[in-house]
Amino acid sequence: MGNRLYIFNPETDILLGINAERAITLSKHVDEFRRKRLLLPAIYAHPESFLLIDDDSDPESLPYYDIAHGKRIQFLRKKDLARWDGEIIPWGWNMALANFLMEYGVSVEAIPSAGELKLLRTLSHRGNSILFHNMLKKILPDDITIVPEELTDVASAVRCAEKWRGAYFKSPWSSSGRGVFRTGKKLSTSEITRIQSVIKSQGSIMAEYPAVRTLDFASEWILLDGKATFQGFSVFNTSPSGKYISNVLKPQSKLKDHISNFTKKGDIDHILPAQRQAIETIYGNGYCGPVGVDMLVDDRKVVNPCVEVNLRMTMGHTAIHAHKNFPGKESFTP
Repeated sequence: MGNRLYIFNPETDILLGINAERAITLSKHVDEFRRKRLLLPAIYAHPESFLLIDDDSDPESLPYYDIAHGKRIQFLRKKDLARWDGEIIPWGWNMALANFLMEYGVSVEAIPSAGELKLLRTLSHRGNSILFHNMLKKILPDDITIVPEELTDVASAVRCAEKWRGAYFKSPWSSSGRGVFRTGKKLSTSEITRIQSVIKSQGSIMAEYPAVRTLDFASEWILLDGKATFQGFSVFNTSPSGKYISNVLKPQSKLKDHISNFTKKGDIDHILPAQRQAIETIYGNGYCGPVGVDMLVDDRKVVNPCVEVNLRMTMGHTAIHAHKNFPGKESFTP
């Protein structure tokens, strides 16, 4: 048995954050999200590939079954893993997933090593967005974005919020806007407690200038053998606190036109080559796979060319494929 085995594990950033070596009990919300969308990789999976599902899952009752059926995708359960000898493509890698697969008999040759996963965790830290910004500022002289800060104490968080008249605070490892919260100029007691908790559990917290956002979008890439290949743009909708809601579905040419309506002329064409260089320099020696660079446009038409970098599959990547799978639909809500 072998080909490509896809796994939907959207909790990967949570497990990276706590450096888990074994699966944990997920919150009800996260577990329900995962269980109901086990077949989501069918959207971007190759025909005649495989999908891992839970032992108690009924695939015919799950969303995206029709896509999986149309692509002749087969379903595997844990008991089938010992026979697997092909490629494994999860939403994202982490040590807990690697140990789970080895426990069920998957060959170590199909799984990243402990050293590779340790490096992936380091590279996935949001603090690397500071390196990304600093590199872009050397390439893009007109970049006036305020660089985020990594903080290790509450006093620094208080100063950031006062300096910027509010801030977005972010856990170093989290996904889809979770672990992100907006504050005003003066931090409340509950906000200070939350900041202390993040610093205690993850070693630091990220602070981001609270730009007045007019558009959230991303560039999607594949990084292979140190070379980043642009896959397309994604435009997405978020809540006021920054949590992901949905993606816009349009042809790439129309997505680029849509983005350009919010930005200054030529900005996007200058940013992409700079992003490619930064991706290859910062991540090229330690990571292979999908990359998503989240961006935003503010009310001055200024582009923040790196809100964060995701070293995993993203809803943006998925939306690029969803546009082909859902003709006529204008949005994708997973």
